Amino acid sequence: MKKLKTTLWVIGIVGCLAFSFKLVAEFYTQKAIDALATKAAEQAMRGWYKKIDQLSPQPTTLHLGQLLYANIHANRPENYEKWWAAGSYTSDDYKNGWRKTAASKASLLYSSIKKYGPSFYVAFDEALMKNKASIIVNWKDGAQRAPIMNQYSSRKYWADQRKMMDRYDKLINALLKLDDSKLNQFVGDIENQLWAGSEPSELQNWLYSNQLVGALPQSYKWGEDPYMGGWSYSWYPVDLLFLTRRVSRDFPQWTPRKFLMEAKWFGDEARKTMPS
Repeated sequence: MKKLKTTLWVIGIVGCLAFSFKLVAEFYTQKAIDALATKAAEQAMRGWYKKIDQLSPQPTTLHLGQLLYANIHANRPENYEKWWAAGSYTSDDYKNGWRKTAASKASLLYSSIKKYGPSFYVAFDEALMKNKASIIVNWKDGAQRAPIMNQYSSRKYWADQRKMMDRYDKLINALLKLDDSKLNQFVGDIENQLWAGSEPSELQNWLYSNQLVGALPQSYKWGEDPYMGGWSYSWYPVDLLFLTRRVSRDFPQWTPRKFLMEAKWFGDEARKTMPS
């Protein structure tokens, strides 16, 4: 009897693991991960589109909003004939599919990081190198750009990306120190708080006074320190704040505090698989 119980227990564990791996495979496939890496690399490439006198060997570090954009396009179903876009035009099929699954089974995100994280970074670097070579060969001033762009360092790029993630982590920590009333107020009234007009809003002043942004939007000059924010939907800190609002609005079980705590843990897990 004891041997039978042990056998059933082992079968149960194996069955659960197999089911878990099946869920991860259905949530992300290697093909989707490769597509995500390619789309993410396209976002980073914008840093190499600058004029030569402004060009840096390192492409742009990725903001959360850019990764969300890349993820939407990477998860477009094959042979999908309807309109597929991001932002205000995000497909209901994505909202009710990938996004809903992520909200109901957040553990799949962690499993996906562990399973696909290393291959994502390899695919990202490969896509970046492919696009870099294309610019050098096909652009009229490609030969002039080559000496600068060929100084690119993968190690330096991922070190910069960690700094970007540290900035998000600092923002999350500061938000979590707020009481629920103030946190929910900032998140619930995010559009009025961020697009306040000629005078800074309470949230804008809070971000600035806590050194979470380098300038108020009323005085921000486009192209300033990317770590400090650009007041754009797809850039820090606006991307995280709007994502918090969307998640807590569309999935009431995810309060702003619960989402931010999960986002912090997710960031910690993502760092573990990043190239050093």
